[in-house]
Amino acid sequence: MKIKYLLFLISLILFCDHRQVGKEGIKERVGKDTLIELLPKENEKFGFFYPCYGEEGLFLGRNAYYEARVLLKFLIDTIWLNSQEIKLILYTKNFEKVKFYIYPLKLEWDEKEVTWKLAKKDIRWIFYGGDYYENLLLGSGEGEKDSLIIFLSPNYFDTVIKTNCGMILIPKEIKENLLSFYPRTDRKSPKICIKKNNKEDTLYPIGNAYIIDTLFVIPEDYLVIGTGYNFFTYLKFDLKNIPKEANIINADLFLTGESGNSYFPIDTNEIIVLKLLKEYEKEKTPYEIFKRQIFYRDSIKNGIKIDIKSLIKFWLEKPDSNFGIFINLYPFSSYPRYLLLKEPKLKIFYFKDSKFRNWG
Repeated sequence: MKIKYLLFLISLILFCDHRQVGKEGIKERVGKDTLIELLPKENEKFGFFYPCYGEEGLFLGRNAYYEARVLLKFLIDTIWLNSQEIKLILYTKNFEKVKFYIYPLKLEWDEKEVTWKLAKKDIRWIFYGGDYYENLLLGSGEGEKDSLIIFLSPNYFDTVIKTNCGMILIPKEIKENLLSFYPRTDRKSPKICIKKNNKEDTLYPIGNAYIIDTLFVIPEDYLVIGTGYNFFTYLKFDLKNIPKEANIINADLFLTGESGNSYFPIDTNEIIVLKLLKEYEKEKTPYEIFKRQIFYRDSIKNGIKIDIKSLIKFWLEKPDSNFGIFINLYPFSSYPRYLLLKEPKLKIFYFKDSKFRNWG
């Protein structure tokens, strides 16, 4: 019995294939099943100003990474010229004791198009960050829990009525985190309570947005994803070494973040993978949503795993459609934050032999 067992072990050693095949960016374990690890054939990071019209909140503040300002626009009839009392009421969403000033704006803007550089799609601010009357201080405030009431200057408020361009809230000082208010689409919308003689009225915004600038430089050796001021990472993997007859069992994208070198104050986050529909042209590239996935700040150090099996199978069936992917945090207009990434990896496990059943 011992002799038979010994002969069996010898046959395993002699006839089993233990070869390791190594190529640049790929590690392969040869056998009936195959595991490969791919580095991106192409990768790039890019940032751009994204219209943040307040669906996730109106963010205000300045720190070492960002400056964010809030824009509000009300439709106010001229009967309210020379009013005696004007109160701006804001409801706090994320509380920080940020001090700020309020000024009338000079230029019309569109809440779905406005950014730090643009008032509208084809109209730039003369001065980035919004054109406003610097000598007409409407009022000032400081972040409070729940809500805050700001009494606006009746004399200067007439300018808001006449120009019909709204007002801008500008942070006065540097704080670690940003303050945010509920937007006009929420039941806790900003509002103005106005009084003139025996008349009173409550007015709600017809437009609101926050505009944001980034104040930091991305290290050369990292990719990055981020919201507010948007940072996208572009990735494209070369799949030509995977045979057409391969049965894909798993295909996972692994992302490792550097939270210690990032501004990432939110515990619960969402990442999005976007399938590119044409050749890469930075933010001009058309895309469609492939997957959204929740992850937690504490999990960053261990890596984020995203199942993209169906996308890999699609690309193998239609290789001319492999234009790559974008990854970013989501929603794009949510709390301003960014996460530095080490080089992502794609791990694919598949069967080569067609006699195996398709597990997909």
